Amino acid sequence: MKKLRINILRGKDKIGENLIEVSDGKTKILLECGVALEPTKQSVEIENKIIITEYDAVIITHYHGDHSALLKKPLKARKIYLSNGALKILEYCNGVCEENKQKIQTFSHGKTIKIGNIMCKPYLCDHSAYDSYMIEIIKDGENILYTGDFRSNGRKNFQALLERLPNKVDLLISEATSPTNKNETEKALEEKAVEIFSKHNRVFILQSTLNIDRTVSFYRASKRTGKPFIMGVSSAGVCLGLKNIPNPLTFSDCYVYFNKSVDSDKYGTIKNAYKNKLIGRTQIEKMEKFTMQVNSNMLCYFQKLKGVKDSVLIYSMWQGYKEEMKEFLDGVQNLGVKVIDLHVSGHADLPAIEKLIKRTNPKKIELVHKNSNLFTI
Repeated sequence: MKKLRINILRGKDKIGENLIEVSDGKTKILLECGVALEPTKQSVEIENKIIITEYDAVIITHYHGDHSALLKKPLKARKIYLSNGALKILEYCNGVCEENKQKIQTFSHGKTIKIGNIMCKPYLCDHSAYDSYMIEIIKDGENILYTGDFRSNGRKNFQALLERLPNKVDLLISEATSPTNKNETEKALEEKAVEIFSKHNRVFILQSTLNIDRTVSFYRASKRTGKPFIMGVSSAGVCLGLKNIPNPLTFSDCYVYFNKSVDSDKYGTIKNAYKNKLIGRTQIEKMEKFTMQVNSNMLCYFQKLKGVKDSVLIYSMWQGYKEEMKEFLDGVQNLGVKVIDLHVSGHADLPAIEKLIKRTNPKKIELVHKNSNLFTI
């Protein structure tokens, strides 16, 4: 009986670089298939080796680029497993090459996958990426729980997840991205958004289009304050294929706009898709109040849009992105737009990790997706 062997290729000492091999000597699995957020010569060499390695399977916990972006290149892996929600979003974003699409099989919560002599069981968890999962790896009575990225401060019930997880594991591989004592919740963010939206007729939102929970939070706050919710084309497209998520085609108070000059064929395609839900700058200017998603490439759009003075822009992203968005943020403030920070983490805080450890009683713990100088257990 050969035991499971773990090889953490990347991720022990840096955020956003998870690549983990699991093998029993016969079956070989790769957990995650992403690219480094801050590429180095070494990280590129590792990624190039991953592409040509013959894994029995690659398992991806969610669609963020540091976990999935190598799917854009043909892999030698025999099979690729990920959730249905992650697949839909990656397909919309052209995040999977044609060769890899033929190898993909989707998984769902609690349904075990058999890969050679190894069993893999997914557990739906909460993260800033839609339809994210933890993965339990089982062979001959030995088990490993890999958390992927998770949090306890989102809309899913964290206690319910803990109760579904095994109460004993040989190895826990946990993310440790946010070395904080307590994260604010997504629900608290919604309440703060309601308060801000109530004081301002015109609200702009700068957020990741792939943070579906955040889109839901701002849509709910917009609805509660009687404002139409105007989505960008990318955000609307991502949300269209997802169940019960705000989008212009099935939500009466959602609209979509397009902020770039396009050829007539592309505009025609967008117009045909959204019909009377596609609105232009002139229509937006006539609206007395609204909530509108924007991006950091829209300074010229803001300069042309009438009535932005005394409005508010909600910055709902990681603070580290502010430097690269400085020109945009400074520009809109010069137009009289007030910028307000409103964001909560998509990652587990220390209490969540401690609760996970207490529930799973691991014999051994490995922390990944972390800065080793900041967070240890």
